[in-house]
Amino acid sequence: MNPDILQLFFTPLLISKESYKISEKEMDFIQKLNKTKYSERHLSESFSILNEKSLLSIKEFILKYIDYYAYEYLKINKSTKFYITQSWVTYSDTGESHPVHIHPNSVFSGVFYFKSAKTPIKFLVDRKDFLLTFQHDYTEPQNSNSFMVFPHSGMLVLFPSNLKHEVPPNQSSEQRISLAFNTFAYGNIGENADNLILTNS
Repeated sequence: MNPDILQLFFTPLLISKESYKISEKEMDFIQKLNKTKYSERHLSESFSILNEKSLLSIKEFILKYIDYYAYEYLKINKSTKFYITQSWVTYSDTGESHPVHIHPNSVFSGVFYFKSAKTPIKFLVDRKDFLLTFQHDYTEPQNSNSFMVFPHSGMLVLFPSNLKHEVPPNQSSEQRISLAFNTFAYGNIGENADNLILTNS
């Protein structure tokens, strides 16, 4: 038996294999930013962090992966351009977490890690393929309701902005420091018809 099984309408999650080497100057800049308390964590007062000259190299690293994600993987025509709209830093101390959320008014979102504190980011999927829930012999991305990425310093994670995600409580004594960002698009957007792949059954 050799049937065709297609994984339709998947969610593309990018994880950089290379790690950006964070300089002492960049880390010092991040740690000295003005912060404000928000819920269970602290955020940078600025939501345009990647416009800072001190982080230009990190911004270029992120933009390189946004271009790969959009043009090389998703095959979006280069007449559509993507740009970063918001960027901010989150500081999470021991026991602090991020509740389930999405990033509205954005196309792609991402997280760049300065310090991971061995705390994962957990992505959640609203499964709509079966009406029943099942027990599985083992789990893989195609049969799971969640997926965790355990980041490290210099890693970038990129995903569709409407993908639900959360961060469990920081179990480490180390502060977790991450830079999140949103993107939007301009240029040639939309088509005369929906994208279709026709196949003969």
